[in-house]
Amino acid sequence: RPSVLAHSLYSELITDEVWAKQRKDYGYKDVRPNPLMVNFGGSPYIDLRVDFNSFIPASLPIKIQKKASSMKFDWKDLNDVINKVDEELNELKEAIDNKNKLHIEEELGDLLFTIVNLSRHLKLDPEQTLRKSNNKFISRFNIMENILDEKKIEWHDLKKSDLLNLWNKAKDQLKRG
Repeated sequence: RPSVLAHSLYSELITDEVWAKQRKDYGYKDVRPNPLMVNFGGSPYIDLRVDFNSFIPASLPIKIQKKASSMKFDWKDLNDVINKVDEELNELKEAIDNKNKLHIEEELGDLLFTIVNLSRHLKLDPEQTLRKSNNKFISRFNIMENILDEKKIEWHDLKKSDLLNLWNKAKDQLKRG
């Protein structure tokens, strides 16, 4: 386990600045302000979601959908998109019931693609929306860890209901600021 200083220096100087800047300079997604290295469970980890996302050309999914929309291949209104999300979710559930991994992957991809379209219709940036959700999860999880550390309780000592209660406490704590 690296020291706090080593983690801080590596995270700040190498991963968060140099790495992210270089990816952006080469035409890939700018994943900042999300850090590449995160502290999870008291240990530093490379956040693979950020790492993977940095190799996707900037705005590729939204470009595909905007191109289709410009050719009049789009839903009329928001309700049509929401209905399509429901349809794709049902298809994913069916694929899961059939335990066909390739079909599950295909249907999950269709659902994600449709969710990006929903974001576009809502005039929201899907990447920013997901990034905020990820950060919210990490913040809540860190609060849970802090509560357990203060009470000197181990994760494995908790029941599912205890974890849910702890999660709700973390949510409330974040809402209160």
